[in-house]
Amino acid sequence: MAILLDVDVTVDYPQKPRALDGVRFTVNERESVAVLGESGSGKSTLVLAVLGLLGWTGAKISGHIRYSGTELLELTEKRWRALRGKEIAFVPQSAVAALNPAMRIGSQMDEAWRVHARDKQWKAPTLELFERVSLPATDSFLRRFPAQISVGQAQRVLIAMALLHRPRLLVCDEPTSAVDPATRDEIRELLIGLSESFGIANLMITHDVGALSGLCTRAVVLKEGRVLREASIADLPLSQADAYARALSSLYAEPSARDLLELQKAVGLRNEPVRQAEDAAGALRR
Repeated sequence: MAILLDVDVTVDYPQKPRALDGVRFTVNERESVAVLGESGSGKSTLVLAVLGLLGWTGAKISGHIRYSGTELLELTEKRWRALRGKEIAFVPQSAVAALNPAMRIGSQMDEAWRVHARDKQWKAPTLELFERVSLPATDSFLRRFPAQISVGQAQRVLIAMALLHRPRLLVCDEPTSAVDPATRDEIRELLIGLSESFGIANLMITHDVGALSGLCTRAVVLKEGRVLREASIADLPLSQADAYARALSSLYAEPSARDLLELQKAVGLRNEPVRQAEDAAGALRR
């Protein structure tokens, strides 16, 4: 299978050197890859880098990001505008914050359409997508404001908006973090179905291993801007604490790694799983 996205980047902010330190991975055509990590691990910086938005932050980036053979780090903003939203689409983390509260849903879909299309025929493809993402495909729904729809519906609107121009790569930043567990499962199943029917590759940024079941095939685990581990989803347990403990175990590569896993189970890590796992590992090494 051909490589669609090839990433090998180092990013330095003026006040935070090595926000990303040699982060390297690939995403194949039609493949879904997860990037896992706690807050501060570099996930947001990676999203900005892949979307060509780091220039606005004053960050310095080195290495390469190649999309379908094109070096994205060499693109001008004009070329980026032709690519971003059409070939590489984005589903942001906070659906409610991402939608303009002063604009009706239909007007926002129209605006997203006109960025990459010269005609004004946005309504038919929008309603078709709304049906695909289980939204009301009606004029009355298009006339609603974001405050008049649920968080789950807002997330579906953003997914439909991202798919409006049939992109080849969908970058999703924590798409299930702001919804309840039942809606999370619905969004995951929706992304699975859309990926299969549209032939889209996914780069899923998340901290929730459970949200990846059936969607992603591989995971890249980040911590403090570095890749701790890359593995198939099948090799990762279905809990955040266990995933980090497993990643930390592979780092230490000592006989005590098995003890670390047993210890984290014994103490029942729930909050701050990485910090507690590291403390446990340190105690074992001493």
